[in-house]
Formats: sequence, structure tokens, C-alpha cells
Amino acid sequence: MYPKPSEEIRNAKIRHLSVGHKHVVVTTDDGQTFAQGSSPCYGELGFGVGEQRSSSSFSKVETLAGVNVLGIACG
Repeated sequence: MYPKPSEEIRNAKIRHLSVGHKHVVVTTDDGQTFAQGSSPCYGELGFGVGEQRSSSSFSKVETLAGVNVLGIACG
């Protein structure tokens, strides 16, 4: 995995951004949350039990759809 431009959030207005050891999570002004990175076994990306564990591009965190996110933290 390596840094590269992200089409998923290219024009989004970022409200919150947090960076962990191997992952990044962002929340946009329109209330969507996206995660990217390596998450081998602890669920840091928030995709849910049994779902993907890593993503080389930002993927929408569907488990937070409709949730008013006040802040995010990684680390």
C-alpha cells in the first residue's frame, strides 16, 4: 500500500480527519465517513464484523450512515 490520489473524497469538504499507525478515517461535511488503510484484525476501519479488513482507497463506512459523527480518533 502506498499514498495515492483519492477519487472517493477528492471534492469533499473534510470535517474531521484522523490518522492511525496504518489507517486514515475522514468525515465529510455532508455526513459521510470514509476509511482507508491496513487493519488486519481489530476492526479499525469500521466496516463491520466479517467485512473487509483493509482498503488501499477510501471506502465509505456504511455502519455510520445516518449517524451524526461529532469527532473521530485513530491511534
